[in-house]
Amino acid sequence: MIDGRKNRKDFTSIVYETFKDFAENTSIHGLKYAVRRDIVIYEKVFWVFVVLTGLGGAGYMTVLFWSRYTSNPTRTSILTAYAPNTAVPFPAVTICNINRIMADQVEDFTEKLTIRAEDVETVRRAFPQLLAFVAIDTKVYNMSELLVLHNVLVENNYNDIGVVMKKITQPCKDMILKCEWEFETVPCEQLFQETLTTDGNCCSFNYIREYIDMSRISEQGPSVGSSRRRPIYTPFNGFNGGLKLHLDPEIQAVQYSSLHSSGLKVMVHSPWDYPGSGSIYKIVSAGRQSYLQVSASKIVCSSDFRQLSIQQRQCAYSDEVKLRYFKLYSDTNCLTECEEKYLYAKCGCVPFYYPFSSQSDFGKWSRTKINLILTLGTTLVNITKACDCPSQCEDIFYNVLSSTAALGREEAAPTSDFFEDQNVTGNSIALYVYFQGLKQTILYKDIITSTIYLLSSFGGVYSLFLGCSFISVVEIVYYSTFRLLVNMKLIGRIDKADARPRKDEAKQPVDELQKGGNMVQEGFLIKIAIVSMFISTGWSRPKTKDDSDSPETEAEIEPLIIDRGPYFDKTASKNVTALVGKTTYLNCRIRNLGNRTVSWIRHRDLHLLTVGRSTYTSDQRFTSIHNPMTEEWTLQVRYPQRRDSGIYECQVGTTPPIGFSMSLSVVEPITTLLGGPEMYINKGSTMNLTCIVKHSPEPPPTIYWTHNSEEINYDSPRGGVSVITEKGDITFSYLLVQRAKDSDSGKYTCNPSNANPKTVIVHVLNGEHPAAMQHGGQLRLEYPFSACLLSVLVAVAGP
Repeated sequence: MIDGRKNRKDFTSIVYETFKDFAENTSIHGLKYAVRRDIVIYEKVFWVFVVLTGLGGAGYMTVLFWSRYTSNPTRTSILTAYAPNTAVPFPAVTICNINRIMADQVEDFTEKLTIRAEDVETVRRAFPQLLAFVAIDTKVYNMSELLVLHNVLVENNYNDIGVVMKKITQPCKDMILKCEWEFETVPCEQLFQETLTTDGNCCSFNYIREYIDMSRISEQGPSVGSSRRRPIYTPFNGFNGGLKLHLDPEIQAVQYSSLHSSGLKVMVHSPWDYPGSGSIYKIVSAGRQSYLQVSASKIVCSSDFRQLSIQQRQCAYSDEVKLRYFKLYSDTNCLTECEEKYLYAKCGCVPFYYPFSSQSDFGKWSRTKINLILTLGTTLVNITKACDCPSQCEDIFYNVLSSTAALGREEAAPTSDFFEDQNVTGNSIALYVYFQGLKQTILYKDIITSTIYLLSSFGGVYSLFLGCSFISVVEIVYYSTFRLLVNMKLIGRIDKADARPRKDEAKQPVDELQKGGNMVQEGFLIKIAIVSMFISTGWSRPKTKDDSDSPETEAEIEPLIIDRGPYFDKTASKNVTALVGKTTYLNCRIRNLGNRTVSWIRHRDLHLLTVGRSTYTSDQRFTSIHNPMTEEWTLQVRYPQRRDSGIYECQVGTTPPIGFSMSLSVVEPITTLLGGPEMYINKGSTMNLTCIVKHSPEPPPTIYWTHNSEEINYDSPRGGVSVITEKGDITFSYLLVQRAKDSDSGKYTCNPSNANPKTVIVHVLNGEHPAAMQHGGQLRLEYPFSACLLSVLVAVAGP
């Protein structure tokens, strides 16, 4: 019993044996030299130092990668600088009169009030001082006069300062005299709505007031701030294709403004943002025509970017942060609510120009509240520092370039049609707001270091310094737990004598073992030869002469199924046509893909676009789409441009690689009106206008014609007006007008539903024959079949 205890190993020996076993077999480089018995102690110390140095270097790099992952995980790149104008909404335009209080309006309002004779002059002097409720500054106002005005208004049942301000400021119908949008004259009340801003009562175009308007509470409850739910988009650029306005600021001798100027303040902002102090604005002066050239930048984010926390990405989505009044979050709306909360905390009320606020009770005036409001200007500037309003992850920014020129009959000649029925005075302002170009910029926010990138970085670091991998972690866990327990149960209880082999077992003849091994090898080689013979024939058994005489058919013999590897389904079309700016897809169907990788390559520059479902190129417009339940690998191209036309190859990573090429043609539909831009037709002849639509991937669903901006009625009493449309690869639309009259002169526009419109000016002549001018019937058509068909129709119709 005593000898048995001596032969048992203690716990320290078991741990050492387990560590030694681990060091000799682990994939961590250099560790096995630390436990070898055939090297001196100095070499062991050297290798221990090497391993510890590698471990320290790997740990240091791990900390660096982790710090980079947590501190700066995002990047912003240009997705495309060629997005069409329809990719971003037209900006909201809010116009405010710098003169906050109109003298004529004050006089009219005063006459309607019931005032004691001794208070009339005091009330008139006090009305301009209501500017204190719009422009918060440190100017000293006459408190006694304001309180007299307050008492008079209360006696006349005017308890709401917002109602009073609306009656003494310029209304939109007097400020905006004429409106034109996208080449068409539109009633201004259809485009503009009255809004309350920090500049008082203003007029807004394309502004979506997504809040509950507490100033419009009725018996049915509060109403939503705006009836419009979608912003306005436009494909056009240039001052004729945007917003064109004739404005009148009604300049008066005395200006009630905090800007010490006259004219109008024009704010350009996002359709969803409250027009406040953070909006871009320009001052336009009377007697001038102002051109505001707008360019937009839109930010979009990847799905991986959204998975980050708000602290990591340092921004918020519109549906992540809930605001008290506004339905959609934006930093501008958040700051507006923060100002409202600050003002209410200071004086127990908020100004009337926050109509969304349920605390807007300025109607209950008092000396204390007025004094507080007048002294808020010094502290209002510091509000933004205390507001927790993260920026928006997805947002739209508008840049505005302005230029002005004198407005007069001579200077306004290019736009004489717009001012033809207008009375242009010294107070008139011509305002043009439009997109500067046809292309806008789309920015793309994405993550730099994803979790996969972080793991691969860790793997590369530990492989570089220690030569280990994930298996090394498994080895450490295995030897420190399972293997250690096994050694404690077995190694600690095995007698050393029992571990030595018996002498009779050691005497087994060597030649017998070799003979048995040779027999096993021969049998294995024979089996391989038989299997190879069957595979080379392609059938489960060889076909003999007897088999050929057998009544069995060849189909009854089971073939040996051989994996032919991946191959392409070539039934899909190799030619794809796409419209400029409209997302297109290249579909690649692969059979028997297995676990092989699919890549997309652009032949023009041999650029690798995607690998698997990951985008390899920096051009984030290209995305690989794959549903694991299907065999299709689709290349998505967002905002395609003409330069994207060419050959794209769907490639499978075999040895050698195989590929399937597809041709992408990016076209932009072109509308042509033959004979334009001006045509001259003899009176009484048949007028024929030919509209041609080319380079369209599909024929336009509809083509409608307009005469002087009004859609042509083919069933009108005038009669003799018809249209013929031939749809195909090239679409033709013929407008026939028989017996041309003087009233048929004017602007004719061909409007295809999927292409830009085209306009021609037609002049019907009464016997005149100007030199070098086209006449009816003399238009040369470039397409023989269409020309013949049109000639027959004209002949049948007759004059």
